[in-house]
Amino acid sequence: ERLAGERDGLDECTFKPKLVTKKTVRPSSAFPQRLYGDAENRYKHREAAKRQLAEAEVASYPFQPAINDNSRAAVEAEGYAPIHERVGELLRKKQEALAAARVQVELENPDLTFAPKVSNASRAIARGLEEEAGVDARSKFDRLASGVSFTDMRRASVGGGTATRSSRRSIGGSMYGEGDFSFAPRLNENTRRLCE
Repeated sequence: ERLAGERDGLDECTFKPKLVTKKTVRPSSAFPQRLYGDAENRYKHREAAKRQLAEAEVASYPFQPAINDNSRAAVEAEGYAPIHERVGELLRKKQEALAAARVQVELENPDLTFAPKVSNASRAIARGLEEEAGVDARSKFDRLASGVSFTDMRRASVGGGTATRSSRRSIGGSMYGEGDFSFAPRLNENTRRLCE
């Protein structure tokens, strides 16, 4: 009786659940890969839309540059270079013109009259050092050009003093002595033939 009562109660219920007997088919790729793939697709679509908008905007501009005959002749002339290739030369010419103008202004300015005055005592000291070092008037300019000081020359000429590299250069013509180099290169035959 009880079972019969429950069946009668079940007949009154209208809800019938749908049970899935087959397994749902899952995609072969994992969730993160699908998620990233969707993001990449959205990004591509967004970029394509932006590109189309930019192309439409550019197409809406009616301006077309008109080049006059002088400009066209300059472009077609032989030896023409665009400004970005000539900028170094133009800047150099500008700097030279500025330097020449600066020199011209300095030459024309009467206030620029400085001339150093060397005292007689300084001249005597310099002559004494030159005589002590054995320097004649012609070699004085060579010494100044080579950068050798009087003290280096005196060390080299006075007995007991050790000659420095700079004094060796002024005296012997070479800045280095024989003992300064430990490397002696060996040349093979092919190199010797090439050198000859």
